[in-house]
Amino acid sequence: MESIRVFNLCKTYGKKDERIQVHALKNVTLSLETNKIYAIMGHSGSGKSTLMHILGLLDRPSSGQYFLNNRDVAKLSDRQQAHIRNREVGFVFQAYNLLPRYSVYKNVEMPLTYSQVSSADRKKRINKLLEQVGLGHRVHHKPNELSGGERQRVAIARALIMNPTVILADEPTGNLDTKTEKEIMTLLSDLKDESRTIVLVTHEMEIAEYADSIIKIRDGEVME
Repeated sequence: MESIRVFNLCKTYGKKDERIQVHALKNVTLSLETNKIYAIMGHSGSGKSTLMHILGLLDRPSSGQYFLNNRDVAKLSDRQQAHIRNREVGFVFQAYNLLPRYSVYKNVEMPLTYSQVSSADRKKRINKLLEQVGLGHRVHHKPNELSGGERQRVAIARALIMNPTVILADEPTGNLDTKTEKEIMTLLSDLKDESRTIVLVTHEMEIAEYADSIIKIRDGEVME
């Protein structure tokens, strides 16, 4: 089943009457399926981060269509997009983006702040996820008390807390050593079997090899 479909997606920075326009994406058409991992690869400035931002509803295309779980989301209002982003998309970043003053538990809980989930259900869900990522014994620790791999596991648990259908990972192993890198990629590989689509941006072929399909972008266009 396809969770993401984009048709003739374009992203241009700069107005039509301006001399300099940057065409970050040019007529990108893709179909991404559930239960698979996709790696987006390309040189710096190729458009891979722009595509990731649009897929995550953090940016809008200049033209084209974007269907997320069979819903055309490209033209929805900012509020509607934020609602869908919170519920259906989970983000994992290279820099972890954890709140340093909060415990592991509180960091994972953050996406639930404005949800209707009860305290009891929150606790059950958070503890289950932390066990799943191997951090059940680190619930009350703060980020500076964790290794890089453990911080990324917290970030993955936080990305999963709303039970999203899509996980977007931007260089998720960029700050990790080789051993920890493999552990994180094994964890992400296991997650695709939970009816999810995982899309990761990477410049490392060793990471891309974990993917079911590699999407190569050059100058804003999908090459293969």
